[in-house]
Amino acid sequence: MRFTHFAAAAAVACLALNGAVGATQQASTSTSAPPALVRLRLVVTPGVPATLAVHNGEMARLKTPDGAQYGLTPVVADGAPRLIVFRITQGGSPGSERLEQLARLDLSPETFVSYPAAGPVFEVALVEVKPPAAAAKSSAIPAGPDGPCVRCCVTCDGVTACACAVQMDCGSCCCPDHCTCFGDGASASGCTAGSGLVKAPPAPRPGRPAAR
Repeated sequence: MRFTHFAAAAAVACLALNGAVGATQQASTSTSAPPALVRLRLVVTPGVPATLAVHNGEMARLKTPDGAQYGLTPVVADGAPRLIVFRITQGGSPGSERLEQLARLDLSPETFVSYPAAGPVFEVALVEVKPPAAAAKSSAIPAGPDGPCVRCCVTCDGVTACACAVQMDCGSCCCPDHCTCFGDGASASGCTAGSGLVKAPPAPRPGRPAAR
């Protein structure tokens, strides 16, 4: 059954992209206002759309059909949102990673920017920046594997996207204690490494072809 396969793939992807548990369960004991929430719309070659929600300064993750992994970190300063793109590769020791900064992209609402400019891997546009007061339900997130989910993953057509909320054509996920979820997003109360929490795609309406 297609969804069973998809859910299993998402679970594996969450483990691979989120890395060690410590990377997924981020520690924060600050009582200050949470950072702004940035929503991004991506189209990943060969045409797979995804909408991500990620806090200012935090990293969303993207795995393309060829197996390459990228980190996407929005930075909002002085009203000029940018996206820092990293290449993620395995480090010298098990479970470690290396980040190589590849580009800084200027973002604007509903205007797509390609990365790279020639032969793009993906195109990205800014959807919105939510102010800190509306960005999260809680700013006190305990560390450790029993802490709440801060990043979940969805896999569609060979593309895996991980962020605090992800919406793709074949499913969606959300970490409600860390994020403002999309209106129809599934919520996950605890996404630890290896758990990909997804929402089954809706049944096709009469006269409407089923999604492939």
